[in-house]
Amino acid sequence: EEEPPKVITAGDAMIGSVTAGAIALVFLKLSFVIDSTFANTAVSEDFTIRQTTITIRTIISGLAYLATFVFAFNSLGLAALGAKLVISPEETA
Repeated sequence: EEEPPKVITAGDAMIGSVTAGAIALVFLKLSFVIDSTFANTAVSEDFTIRQTTITIRTIISGLAYLATFVFAFNSLGLAALGAKLVISPEETA
């Protein structure tokens, strides 16, 4: 037998928003630490090693910021959903 869909409340959306926002802040701090570590580390003089190192650094830094902004925008979306449910609770989400 099929279960009815769970009703999402404004409180659920706000708790999710705060959680996603906290995770985004942790990822932002981690991204800053990664950037400062890369900035303070010397790169080899060999061309091939230098290019490979720069590529890997760019990928790692980009993924860290991507994760940060995914959670940040998720937080904003959940906050908007919570606000919508507070304004008009009779509509289904």
